[in-house]
Amino acid sequence: MLNIISNSKSSMSAQQKKLDILSNNIANVNTSGYKKNTVEFQDLLSDTLERKGIPINEDRQGKGLLMNGSGVRVSDIKRDLGQGMLQETGRTTDFAIDGEGYFQVQLTDESYGYTRDGSFMVDSSGLLTDSSGNRVVILDESGKNINSVGSEVDFSKGKINIDIKGNLFSNLENEENVKIGKLAVKNFPGDNSLRAAGRNIFVPVEGATASSATDYNIFNGFIETSNVKLEEEMTDMIVTQRAFQVNATSIKTADEMWGLVNNMFK
Repeated sequence: MLNIISNSKSSMSAQQKKLDILSNNIANVNTSGYKKNTVEFQDLLSDTLERKGIPINEDRQGKGLLMNGSGVRVSDIKRDLGQGMLQETGRTTDFAIDGEGYFQVQLTDESYGYTRDGSFMVDSSGLLTDSSGNRVVILDESGKNINSVGSEVDFSKGKINIDIKGNLFSNLENEENVKIGKLAVKNFPGDNSLRAAGRNIFVPVEGATASSATDYNIFNGFIETSNVKLEEEMTDMIVTQRAFQVNATSIKTADEMWGLVNNMFK
């Protein structure tokens, strides 16, 4: 009965963690560029007990063995980097990446972050920023970020023109179709090179190196929606809740059996 309680406790803890992840996914179903998280489980150590009559598998001598597990735990939380749907907004400061890569933004501490949320805006200084005020990195031919304090570019004075590869063209001060820079779109190897820093921003883990993305297109006047499918998350949540309830019932049953055994010796 101790094993029943211990196993059920570990399973309840793992299922609760999954419920937290599912709840966060559902809460961000309308967040532009959000990538949902998925949970993977792993069995804990198992004991092998030799019991006649109920063999589960056999050893080399053909003896029946019972594998008695000690529970389960969350082994990994992975981010699903699948493409979200592109939604037309008509706003000239909205951009969507179709393909690989992340928009590079300069954070308040002057470090760099990365996001798929291209719902940008022009601040009071005429700079292009995300919803948190982080400046979008736009590089000129020399690799300098022209979207920075002191820059001569003021996006509040004209329409932003951009091509499918993220090249920006001037429509400011009577100058048209003059390339002024390119949106910095970066990519990282593998699925674990970035960690969430909050507010839809990712930062690289130690040792991860960004490279310029190539396999992508930029669509102006669109945003990438969340890749969360509400019906899938709700179904998964119901199943997870049922698993949690089953394990809670197991603990209750084991406790009642323990009480009956104790009462036999009174």
